[in-house]
Amino acid sequence: MGIFSFKCVEDPLMKMIRETYKASPLFVPDSKFLPLQVLAAKSNKVKSMRGELANYLVNEDTFEIKLDNATVANAEMDSTSTIDISAGITLLSNFFEALDIKDAKAKLKTAFKRVKKVTIKIEDSRRRFVDIGALGKALKKNKADKENPAMDIFLRAKDTHDMLIVSSVYQSKRMSMTIDVDGEAGVEVDVPLLKSWLKDGKVKVDNKWDHSKTIAFEGTRYLTFAFSCLRAQIQRDGGFKFGTEVNPEMKESHASSTSQSTSKPDAFIPLDNGNYQIFSEEAPVEIEGAGLLELEE
Repeated sequence: MGIFSFKCVEDPLMKMIRETYKASPLFVPDSKFLPLQVLAAKSNKVKSMRGELANYLVNEDTFEIKLDNATVANAEMDSTSTIDISAGITLLSNFFEALDIKDAKAKLKTAFKRVKKVTIKIEDSRRRFVDIGALGKALKKNKADKENPAMDIFLRAKDTHDMLIVSSVYQSKRMSMTIDVDGEAGVEVDVPLLKSWLKDGKVKVDNKWDHSKTIAFEGTRYLTFAFSCLRAQIQRDGGFKFGTEVNPEMKESHASSTSQSTSKPDAFIPLDNGNYQIFSEEAPVEIEGAGLLELEE
């Protein structure tokens, strides 16, 4: 029987996103995760994604509000610390999976098989958001549809959930991996394999190997990788009140169901030496939602 040792550490990409963007990271990027979506929360845990805000209004057809875009200037901490290649491949493969590219992890392992340490960077990011004042004015002209059965989770006397409205998201369609070659001889990346694998055009490979030991990948659409929410209260007359913006934590669905820890790990990352590395976070709010997340009802 093999002996497995586990090292509990914080996911480096999640840590970088939280510290750089002051927002909550998504473990798996998602192009459909946008402002004005509703989340249901209870006991500091968001249990599910509940659809678009307009569906919870009496006059949804009259609810109009635009989303604004802003370019995010390159921050001082827009990349992870140096991490093991196994962890880097796991993080990068999530980017490919969000773009509907199959078998990403296996292909990346082959292309980077001689690499041991890397740095992951999110490039050319933008913020997509709703002006909170404009949202307040738009909702002032409308009311919550308290007869909508989907509203029950926020209004019932027992087992009531809090309503969170996604107010802003951070997006990018470009990620890069820089290889650490210090003290390592014969480090190579199979760039032709990467280009052949991605020849369908969903992702473009930008080869900067000779200049900076960096391989960048650019997708065809923006993916949300972080978000912030408004905590909303529904008044007796159907009006809305907002609390402060909150940054709940997104938990990845593949957390071990057998773990006895009160903190669910984001991922089990296999290392080259046969051990496993657990990426986990202690967070005041956890999300377990649809699709990418495990639902709790």
